[in-house]
Amino acid sequence: IIITFTFIQKLVAIFLKENSKSSRILSAVFIIFLSVFLIRLLMVNRPQIIKSIQAPVAIFRMDNNPSRVGPIEVSQKQKQQIVLLQSFFKSNSSISDKVFFLTDEPMYYLLIDRVNPTSYDLPFAANLLDRRLYLLSELQKNRPRYIVEDKSGWDVDGIANRQRLPEVSLFIDNTYRTNTILEKIIIYQIKNNR
Repeated sequence: IIITFTFIQKLVAIFLKENSKSSRILSAVFIIFLSVFLIRLLMVNRPQIIKSIQAPVAIFRMDNNPSRVGPIEVSQKQKQQIVLLQSFFKSNSSISDKVFFLTDEPMYYLLIDRVNPTSYDLPFAANLLDRRLYLLSELQKNRPRYIVEDKSGWDVDGIANRQRLPEVSLFIDNTYRTNTILEKIIIYQIKNNR
């Protein structure tokens, strides 16, 4: 955008200096073409340009964000969910407790400062049978104290992980019980600590 704008300025300067009619017409055509190109470029990239302009504002909103979020724009609903989860895990678990998020939101591990007991931060990636069984074996071996399911979470392709990972879903149903419901977030706790 800046290069195009600079080029238009140079063409206008040439246009003003030229005395011949053909050079002025050629310069005018180039100026019009580049101006239309610049306007189109600005219109196509308008959302990104607006976000870029607003980015520094997010830095000043850092004080309003929950801990561990940093200077990013977070909706009120997200703030509320993060604070609820952080409060729950701060009060009900230690930093050494493992937590598994059935929802495809790997950022939660950072936000609550807990370790994922599996190699799948995005459970939907374990969609093939051998991967589902490997995920299940990691859950059985490492026994997370809590499993978290966000019912309002984004289903990658419209298929919930409960449906995508039937073996994991059965394991959760047989080994865990509902501990707490925080709005649309269900926190399951292991039935007995073995």
